[in-house]
Amino acid sequence: MGRDKTVRRSTGGGRTRLTQLPVVPDTKLAIMLDYDGTLAPLVARPENAAPFPGIPEVLHRLTRCQDYRVAIVSGRPVAQLRRWIPGGPVLVGIHGAEWLFPGTGLERLQLPEQAQKALDDFYRRLQQVALQDDGFVVEYKKVAVALHYRLAAEDRAITVLSRAKELMETLLPGAEWVIVEGNKVLEVRPRQANKGKAVQRLCGRWPSFTPLYIGDDTTDEDAFEAVNVAGGISILVTAQLQQTAARYRLPGPAAVAEFLRTLVVRRAG
Repeated sequence: MGRDKTVRRSTGGGRTRLTQLPVVPDTKLAIMLDYDGTLAPLVARPENAAPFPGIPEVLHRLTRCQDYRVAIVSGRPVAQLRRWIPGGPVLVGIHGAEWLFPGTGLERLQLPEQAQKALDDFYRRLQQVALQDDGFVVEYKKVAVALHYRLAAEDRAITVLSRAKELMETLLPGAEWVIVEGNKVLEVRPRQANKGKAVQRLCGRWPSFTPLYIGDDTTDEDAFEAVNVAGGISILVTAQLQQTAARYRLPGPAAVAEFLRTLVVRRAG
């Protein structure tokens, strides 16, 4: 069977706008997806991030296709992902610190005792600095802590973020922890929890499948690089051209949903 038409190139920054999947239709795919900003619109409060309409159904249909493998790779804990994602996909939480394969129990990275105490102390002190009444949400993920500031005033956010980084540098040694800045979120997580490493593990589990990763944030860049090295397809979800390791782009969760539907139709045909 011949190849599909290739994608149409954009003129800005060497970036590409995805129009059709640049692989032969019968290629087996390992479909790896970020959650927030990819399968769900970005919202002010993280607990309200329900998936884009139609996403649960299309994920269910994708997992039923024998030529696809599906995983959600998110910064969220697995427990939160299970609220919105139907059974079937592999769930990778907290950037690879948590894993849930269908039919198995939760696998979570265990921090050394001193590291866990340091993280818990940081969480308590950050709560004293980033007050909910000022528009901040401090999220405790057992092995990571995230500071959401989408609802905070800009001047207040600058002050609190500066203080949060000071606490991180004081309480959490850089050799063991990584500070990641995303879309209105600042997070500290163990250095070994990395979406790129998660992608590598999934590729090793599914060696005969071409890896495809879709994500929207700086935390997805490691995953894009891992997919590129593996000869796969990396897609950034963004409405604007920007610097990224991804080779293609989609403008938003609605476009992601439509793109995933085309994969279902491709197999149904």
